[in-house]
Amino acid sequence: MGCPIKRKRWPIRYKMVAAFVITLLPAVLLQTSTIRRWETAQQGLILQAQADSAIAAAEAVLAYISELRRDALALHIDFPNGRPIVSSQGLADLRRSYGPALFGMAVADRQGRIVATTLRGASEASARRYEEFRRVAAGEDWAVSDVAAMPGVPRSAVALFCARRGQDRLLRAVVIFWLDPSALGEELQARLSGGSHLIIADRRGVLVFSSLAPQLPDVARPSWRDHPLIKAAVGGRPSRLTSFTSPFDGIQYMGSSVLVRPINWVAASTSQVAVAMQPINKELARSTLWLLLTVAIILPVAWIVTTGLTQPIQALATAARRVAGGDLTARARVTSRDEVEAFATVFNDMVARLEDQVGALEDSRAKTEQLLKELQAAYKRERNVAEALQRAMLPKSPPAIPQLAIGHLYRPASEDAFVGGDYYDFVPLAGGGLLVAIGDVCGKGLDAASEMAGIKHALRVCATEDTSPGGILGRINRFLCEQPEFDLFSTMLCVVVRLECGEILWSNAGHEPAAVLRDTGEVDVLESPGFPLGIEPSAAYTDKSTPFGPGDILVMYTDGITDAHKRGNYFLLDGLARTVSQLRGTPPQLMAESVYETAREFAGGRLVDDAAVVVVRGTPAS
Repeated sequence: MGCPIKRKRWPIRYKMVAAFVITLLPAVLLQTSTIRRWETAQQGLILQAQADSAIAAAEAVLAYISELRRDALALHIDFPNGRPIVSSQGLADLRRSYGPALFGMAVADRQGRIVATTLRGASEASARRYEEFRRVAAGEDWAVSDVAAMPGVPRSAVALFCARRGQDRLLRAVVIFWLDPSALGEELQARLSGGSHLIIADRRGVLVFSSLAPQLPDVARPSWRDHPLIKAAVGGRPSRLTSFTSPFDGIQYMGSSVLVRPINWVAASTSQVAVAMQPINKELARSTLWLLLTVAIILPVAWIVTTGLTQPIQALATAARRVAGGDLTARARVTSRDEVEAFATVFNDMVARLEDQVGALEDSRAKTEQLLKELQAAYKRERNVAEALQRAMLPKSPPAIPQLAIGHLYRPASEDAFVGGDYYDFVPLAGGGLLVAIGDVCGKGLDAASEMAGIKHALRVCATEDTSPGGILGRINRFLCEQPEFDLFSTMLCVVVRLECGEILWSNAGHEPAAVLRDTGEVDVLESPGFPLGIEPSAAYTDKSTPFGPGDILVMYTDGITDAHKRGNYFLLDGLARTVSQLRGTPPQLMAESVYETAREFAGGRLVDDAAVVVVRGTPAS
């Protein structure tokens, strides 16, 4: 059995305080859930505002490009002999109208040669080297480059290429605008809500503009493509992030990003989480403070109330512990004027009656102890008589039969157990041979020993009248059925060993089957079912025979051997056969003792029933 689990006892005061807390807990959880839902809703509103800002920035980029395209189409260009000619002053005036965002313009013919420009170094460059120029030449109306350093352009820029076509849709000239990314971003930043930062990146993830860029070291700028919002949008996944860590300054941000089509730039709007969530965090702190104040008030009140309830119960417990320790004069003093006081009154009355009853029990205890001593003495006398009778019935030594070596033993289950009805006997037959009988009376004590004595007497008388095992069992069965004093049934196995004839005869009356260990090492089980003795007067018992010669060993036993068990595993006949096979060359007496010891060790050192073993070995003639 496992050790009992000791559970910690909780005072009722703690339980009642816990009940107050548990009652309060749903309100706390509801309030917390409400705050969390409100926080999530506010985060959604902030993200939506940032998404709107990002969309507005994207629309502003496209509107800015559309305005440039419109002015490119409206620019006065002459085409004498198919070659474009434009006034340099006209280009300069148009550039100045857009402010610092547009720092350079140029017009190129359809072969890519620059025919007019506001930048001196760009006049000698060819526009054909730009992929965007080749796209326009291939049929697109306009194209925007990524941020890059360009030949003849003094700084990194974004180039817008706008096609001028004739009525036949053939390319006649290309108007080129060079845009300063920083100046362009500053114009778009004004469109965002307060506290938000604008980030614009080209299709490769290279930064076009960021309002945070001036606050960051230069070494951080080339890695803007690792920004979570830019990476997601460049991959075609516009996203909203409630919280992410910036790879540049390690600060937590939240924001939204969109893809600016058809130029495939990214527009993102971000805010520091600490700044954007500051009003929400203040509200959370205020609500948490109210919850803590509520709990701080309720717990002392609960403690005071429960103290008034538990003090009378503690007085009852103290009185009960004194009574449990043997002090029947203890009484509970409770004046709470409630159900606890009523219970204390009942408790005191019960202890008073218990005090009277204990006195009466003390008087009868002496009588009970005397009766117990008398019963123990009677049991000991009966056991001694039964044990003496049983041992007197068992043969002290087997008869000396030529060519037969015999071993035998009987062991009770334990010293404190009732004497059982196991018995065995050896009877030399007048016609030759040896009758070996082993049996087990159903019952214990003096009754079983008395019936065993009657069976032993009947066995020896019947063996003088009949030499067949079946005939002897039939006579004993009728004798037991006719005697009313023998009311216990018995099992018995009779074996007649005739070594001179080279055989044994046997008959079984419901007993355990015998086993024969052949000289070859094989084990034969002498199966022969039969009715137990003393139940049915007309029961018939038949003889069976099997060869038996020198070197063969007959093993007979009672069920105390085969019923040996431990944790559900039984010794059984298989265990007996294995044991006998291993003891093949052992003398019969030592074999009988070894069979018993093996079964006892299998059962963990103790058998639950008496055991008897008989071993008969055929030996060669001397």
